Amino acid sequence: FFDVNSLFNAEDKVDEEWAMRKISSEPIIITKRTDDKFEVLDGKHRLYKAKMCGQKKINAYFFTEEELEKYILFIK
Repeated sequence: FFDVNSLFNAEDKVDEEWAMRKISSEPIIITKRTDDKFEVLDGKHRLYKAKMCGQKKINAYFFTEEELEKYILFIK
C-alpha cells in the first residue's frame, strides 16, 4: 500500500466523470523515476478516485527500474 497524496499529481489528465464511476480494486502500477519521484504507469483514474474520496492509502504494484525493463522486454 502506498500513500495516495505522495502519488497523486494534479497535473495528470484524467476523465474525472469516468474515474468517479470506475469500480475497481485492482492495484495501480508504479515505479520510481531517477529523480526519486513516483510515476503511475497504470491506474491514474483509480488514484484520482481514491484522492477525491479521501482515501489515504492505495494498493499498488511497485516495479524497480530493473524489473520494469525485464517486464517491457518480456511483453515485446
